[in-house]
Amino acid sequence: MKLIPGLLSLFCVLSVPVLAQENLQNGYVVTASGDTLRGRIEQQEWVATPGRIVFMDGRTGQRAEYTTLQLSAFGVRDEVYRGYTVKLYPYSRDPGVVTASNWSSHPYDTTIFLRLITRGRLSLWGYQDSTDVVYFFIQKGQQPPVQLRVQDRVVVHGAASTVITDDVYKFQLADYVAACSKIAERPEPVAYEENALKTLIDTYNQCGGGSENRGRRRFVAHVLVLGGGLQSAVKPGGKSDATYAHWPAFSGPTGGLGVWISPARGNKARRRWGLVIDALYDDFMVNSGIFHKNYYQIYTGKMDYMEVKGNIQLRYAFPIGDFRPFLGVGFSNSLIFSNSSSQKYFDQSDHTVIRQSLFGPGVQWAMYRPGGFGVIGLAWKRWSLEARYEQTMPLVNTTSGIKVPVTNLYALAAFAF
Repeated sequence: MKLIPGLLSLFCVLSVPVLAQENLQNGYVVTASGDTLRGRIEQQEWVATPGRIVFMDGRTGQRAEYTTLQLSAFGVRDEVYRGYTVKLYPYSRDPGVVTASNWSSHPYDTTIFLRLITRGRLSLWGYQDSTDVVYFFIQKGQQPPVQLRVQDRVVVHGAASTVITDDVYKFQLADYVAACSKIAERPEPVAYEENALKTLIDTYNQCGGGSENRGRRRFVAHVLVLGGGLQSAVKPGGKSDATYAHWPAFSGPTGGLGVWISPARGNKARRRWGLVIDALYDDFMVNSGIFHKNYYQIYTGKMDYMEVKGNIQLRYAFPIGDFRPFLGVGFSNSLIFSNSSSQKYFDQSDHTVIRQSLFGPGVQWAMYRPGGFGVIGLAWKRWSLEARYEQTMPLVNTTSGIKVPVTNLYALAAFAF
């Protein structure tokens, strides 16, 4: 009689490991030919994303092992996996791994199962390799998933090496979510972590349902606050005493407001273009040098006026890491007001002073003055620095032969809201 309890105990001991190793969960598979089979999937406590699964057909009870070559997708519990051929860019958070002699960060094509994290206009997928390195992939519509990249660089200083990590994914995400004004930043300040990325993608997928974002899907606009300095060179010419006086360059502050408009959709080359519309205020005042018109008369002049300048600029950026150098061309139109420019003749023989408007009576100043300019600059996040070289039409409208060309050089800093 003691034999029976002993055999039962032995049976239980042998059965426990077998039962513990098997964890069949309800699920389905989609074969490479497109057939959907329902049954049960042996789900171990996966740490790394599985490269193969064991499936038990719910109709026949037969078990089969499937890899990425035989399956296009499978689902188990609340998780969905799909097979994709992707370009994988290896990285590691461990400096010892990155600096090892056998380490390679060169990308390669591979077919793997990706785990769905969230789905919408943008979908987020996850993958964890056998060394516990986590990768995230973003997918737009039905396009193939693209890895959100973390890039390692090894900088050698003599016998020592330093590992620099570039968060390339922040700039990738900035391009993908630029159409949503709630979260549009460059770079996107988000951690390379599942919950943080999911929150960002979910916010983007929900963005655009309201009237505000329906109107901003194609383009993104930012308000600009500009400030800086102006150096302006004015050299009168023609039939005027002002031609013979020396006119130094004017230097002074300038500032204004503007708007920066850029495409929110399209390929990367299209999103490098931008349109900047701004208005600047200038307060110009410069005194000429002394011109001895004859033995007795001394000539001096003063240009003193205010102007508001409207500018339209088309620019193209060249992204380099966190920075975006850019070039631009544009057109301007200057409106002059509060003009108190004048000239003075002083007769040394009798100390007579004659004052009159600059260039003499009857000379009409141009109220509007079109011009053109070129731009070179550098943008970083919401800040930008730029230099503008501008030439405008002459200051005066006259048939008397007087010419007053204007050349301006602006140095501007701007912040985008």
